[in-house]
Amino acid sequence: MKWAHHDHRDWAIETCLPAAANLAEEGISVLRFGLTAEKLPETKLGNRVIDYGAIYHSPFMDLYVASRARFFV
Repeated sequence: MKWAHHDHRDWAIETCLPAAANLAEEGISVLRFGLTAEKLPETKLGNRVIDYGAIYHSPFMDLYVASRARFFV
């Protein structure tokens, strides 16, 4: 089966870092989901940018965090 039509989902996390930093500066917590994704690069994004998928992942917390989020990007 060919999955090329899903390639638009595979983009580098570095493209979102400026937006994440901007949201964090505004006081909004940012969580990066994705169990199989690479870990966030070592940058100074502050404590409001959390690499949830690589560090804190659990099935219960996936549902809880999704239910409490105000929006997704």
